[in-house]
Amino acid sequence: MSAAETAAKAATPLLVPIQLDALVIEADAGPGGELLLARHTAERGASLRWKATRANYVSGLRTLVDPKLTPFLGAVPEAGGRLALRESERPKAADRGVYLRWLVPAGLRKSLAENSLNFPALPDQWLIMRLVRRAASRREVELKAWVIDGSAYPGDATSASLPVARPGKSAAAPPELAATPVGVARTMEAYDAAQLAQMAHTTLTALGTPWTGSPTFSTSLAENRNILSWHDGLADLRDGQGRLALAAVSYAVVGWYLNTGADPLAALPQILKDAAGRPADRAAVLAHLGWTAPPGLPEAAGPCLFHGALAHINFWDGERYRGPLLGHPQSPPAHGGLAPPEARLEVGLGSSAPAALAALVSDQWWTDEFEPKDRPKWAVLEGHLLGAADPAGLDPGTRRRLDHPLGFTSLEAGVLHALVQGADAADKGPAPTAAQSQELARLNGRQSALNDEVRGLVARANALRMAWRERIVAVRTGTLRLSAQPDPLAGLQAELDAFARAVEAATATAAAVAAELAALTAGLPKGWSLQAAPEPPFWVAADPVVMLAGLPGGSRGALPEKLPCRTPASLVANAPIVAERAAFPTEALSALAATLAAKGLPLAGTLAGVLREAALMEQAVASTAFADAAPFAGQIEWERWKNALQARFRSGAGDGSLTLAGADGSAVLPEALVAVWGQQPWSPLYIDWNVSWHASPAGLKDWTFPTGQRALHYDYRQPDGVPAAGGEAPVAVKGRSLMAPMDGGFLTTALNAAIAESALNNGDFATLTRAPLVGQTLAGLGASLRRLNAQALTPRPDAALPWLTPATDERLQAGTTALARLAAGLRIAMPAPLPPLAPAPGETPPLEAGWFRLDHLWVVDDFGQWAEPVARPGTRVQPHPRSRLRPGAAVDDTQCGPFARPPRLNEGARLDVSFVGPQAPIRGWVYLNRLDHALVVCAGDGRLLGELALRPAGPGGAGRVVWHSLAEAAPVAVTGLGDPVLAHLVAWLADPAEGADRLARMLAMVAEALPGIRAREAAPEQMLIGRPLAVVVAQARLQSFRGAPGEAARALALPLRLGNRQDPQDGLVGHAQGLTFAAFAGLDGAPAPRAGFATASELVLLMDPTASVEVACGVLPARAVSLPADEVRAALARLEIGFGVGPVLFHGALPVLPPPASTGGTWELRAADGAVAAVAALGIEPRFDGAPPSAGEGWLILRRPEPSATTVPQA
Repeated sequence: MSAAETAAKAATPLLVPIQLDALVIEADAGPGGELLLARHTAERGASLRWKATRANYVSGLRTLVDPKLTPFLGAVPEAGGRLALRESERPKAADRGVYLRWLVPAGLRKSLAENSLNFPALPDQWLIMRLVRRAASRREVELKAWVIDGSAYPGDATSASLPVARPGKSAAAPPELAATPVGVARTMEAYDAAQLAQMAHTTLTALGTPWTGSPTFSTSLAENRNILSWHDGLADLRDGQGRLALAAVSYAVVGWYLNTGADPLAALPQILKDAAGRPADRAAVLAHLGWTAPPGLPEAAGPCLFHGALAHINFWDGERYRGPLLGHPQSPPAHGGLAPPEARLEVGLGSSAPAALAALVSDQWWTDEFEPKDRPKWAVLEGHLLGAADPAGLDPGTRRRLDHPLGFTSLEAGVLHALVQGADAADKGPAPTAAQSQELARLNGRQSALNDEVRGLVARANALRMAWRERIVAVRTGTLRLSAQPDPLAGLQAELDAFARAVEAATATAAAVAAELAALTAGLPKGWSLQAAPEPPFWVAADPVVMLAGLPGGSRGALPEKLPCRTPASLVANAPIVAERAAFPTEALSALAATLAAKGLPLAGTLAGVLREAALMEQAVASTAFADAAPFAGQIEWERWKNALQARFRSGAGDGSLTLAGADGSAVLPEALVAVWGQQPWSPLYIDWNVSWHASPAGLKDWTFPTGQRALHYDYRQPDGVPAAGGEAPVAVKGRSLMAPMDGGFLTTALNAAIAESALNNGDFATLTRAPLVGQTLAGLGASLRRLNAQALTPRPDAALPWLTPATDERLQAGTTALARLAAGLRIAMPAPLPPLAPAPGETPPLEAGWFRLDHLWVVDDFGQWAEPVARPGTRVQPHPRSRLRPGAAVDDTQCGPFARPPRLNEGARLDVSFVGPQAPIRGWVYLNRLDHALVVCAGDGRLLGELALRPAGPGGAGRVVWHSLAEAAPVAVTGLGDPVLAHLVAWLADPAEGADRLARMLAMVAEALPGIRAREAAPEQMLIGRPLAVVVAQARLQSFRGAPGEAARALALPLRLGNRQDPQDGLVGHAQGLTFAAFAGLDGAPAPRAGFATASELVLLMDPTASVEVACGVLPARAVSLPADEVRAALARLEIGFGVGPVLFHGALPVLPPPASTGGTWELRAADGAVAAVAALGIEPRFDGAPPSAGEGWLILRRPEPSATTVPQA
């Protein structure tokens, strides 16, 4: 006995359940072999909406374009707006039979690390046993078996065609990639293990072969035929006319790994090892896979055996099957009769999921302008979807503010650091020193520069990926010969080497910054620490979302989330069965077990035991199904019978559930052993779509961005009368979107809330709660508009399996892997590059804008069935009211309302708004003194400088502005203020000619704005004066994720809207453009400032320092910027105040007054001539010394002491 055989005998296999499903294609064929039901009529199209399609990578491997999965991508409907297959594509007689698909556990379809495309290997050896109970003798069962080697190639015409690599012509040459049939199926009689061992084999993962990279591989029959699915043509069961006369067919499937080292129990311990290099234990491996271990499982258990059974496919039995012909919605019944009424399908389009759902209850007459009391239904629902605290009180401006960012996807930009004090350490120790704060500012500057550098490296890596990809295509198409002299790849290799050095240098910088941050943290006072906070993200326009109401989701059965695994000791040997109704194939199973051993299949004894258990479950299903042999009177009786049969073999279904126990006495779930077929499956996999895109004739000029405060907008609008499109023909765009699972909880909650709010008119909401909802983005639409191919094959460099040469692939793989680690540590996104659709003349424009119509949409399932929600007559596609073209656009609006796509940048960008200053962002302070009709001015550090007093006009004269210097050291002239921005503001207000009008407008502007800004806590003495307002300088610009934008983008200059008067958290009072401005305005009434990529717009802002300032540009989400809270708190504590008093009488020569309570500082009385006297506190004891009283007037001023340095003990 060999060592391998000895190990196999000593092994303890782990039995892992898998899910099986099957689609049956059966219909009469015409003389030419075409199935009659596949023919279409002009009114309804074909009844058999299915195609035996297979992926075709032949052309894709030369040009790296997408594999064509016809007929959906780019198809043109022919029959009443419905898809009609070409005659050559229609199903033929040879396509009839059972299409069996097994779904490997989710743990094997999950990447091995976050943000990684590395997946575990999939089992590739499969044993299939078919059990047939003929109509003539339902008790007897016939067995037949097949073996599939899913990784062997070349297969035959029934196999999936996938990319595999053959050795190159030389050691330095890349492998020869070819689309080759992968997967070999053999009957048990023809199976030859030695022959299959001589064939070439490839690794299989959830993405296919190493060169496939398809996210749909593991579920789509078009891609995994003879690998994870199989077609049983049932040819051996047909009569001379090709007809079937069967009662039921069942299948059992068992799988394992050809390479035992790829088994997850053997491979994952090393793959999932910890940071110290220790292999993961069995518990960690099972936790990663989502499997539960049986009690007593030895640590050395394995290998895995994957098993499942599907029982009682009775499609051909007219007495036992009353289901649909296919599983897709509105399929006609399989055995004649009236087809079910076509359910009403609603299709909503929106810039986000909430908008698309709200569109389902809108119509073409609603706009987004309405009074809150007159809210339409879509607005009621949207208010709840947006999560507003008061949905009923949402005005259109707030609604737009909440929804606008949802139309974008964020890209992480990196982190910066801030000093934070623990909640339990407040006011219990000293604060960080000024030197530590300055050191943090310096390190944040280095961190910001590093973030910029790494984002540039990401753009550089993507450019290198595209250059590498172009070389691959050139080699595949023969335009580049690697054997040419000089080396044609020398330039690329030099760029890759330089890139690797740049990544290494950036990594070293990151390590140095991290070490300095750690040193700074170590020296902070007790209770203080550094906290990483994300930089403002970059944004890219998200693809629109389509929401389908009335289209059922998948009918795929589900095993428990935690898969219950077993060992052979818990195989079920007995079950409650009436043997007289269905016999057990004892002799056939014994013969099959002997064949398994004779053919040399591994673990033959365990395989035979698993197949015996599956046969027992089939007997149990048959015994129950045949209990009532009478034919069903109609659909209702059949549904009741089918549901009861399926419930018996599911746990948790009450007393009717089958109770099973293994040979060792352990409880076994029936659904882990067998699934009852029931009816044709429907498993939506992706949506294919075609749209007609109309670009705006004049681009950005056809749109306007309203910058006013009255009707608050966050996006560009198309004015009435502007043509919707030019004379050019629309551009046809096609795409594919995976049906990724969506969390429906927020939909249900919002719908129920909308029902509760609209109790008298909630019909549409109630309908949506009962209708199936499916939502997905039109993935790739935005990329296509940017002339990029989102459907293209995206090769990944791999030195072990190179696409180009081992040297170039190794260099690119090492550099990009190191950059990915660096970017992940800094929390910087690494968006994948996309190749161009076609070489375009000139540079891509920086913006795209226009509108599109959703012409056709197909929902395609795992098995190749399709539904047509948009091509159906009478189905209307409703865009969200905010996404419709403005009224007056002459556009056909009969079926699909035109969906407006406002201007969007063609690259990741952000609106960068920052406060700037030589030392601190606050250049100065002002506050309103109402009694004195004055504006008090303080320096940025809080020192009182003076006041600008407005003196009214005298008889026949003009008003004037008087400057009173209140500085402590010496009088300060208007021209002598330290900060040039503050000095210019005061000088502008004190202008001899226009100063009175300017100051009057400024005082009125402040008085009008402050009541709308939510007040914060203030020191007691600040109640005596107006609310302090900060004078700051801000810079606004557009910033590209990749660093330097293109030339066309550099010419952009977009208008900005500053402030949000409807938001009490917004503290902007007024602004001016430029540091030496000639005008100062409130939120309205001034030309909008502009920002672009090339230059920053400098703005002087007057704002409440404790609030934020909103800045919006339309093409990107709005930014709300605020001053650092700790700096504001410290500045307010140092702020000096002063106000006019007098004349007042006091006793003696020194002023004795009751000064207000203060949190720190001393009060003084400053006379008009500049004389200063300290204010003594007024005593309560009476004095009668006969001294005459004194009188005084001037300004009562609170002076603050100079901040003292705090000594911090060493930690």
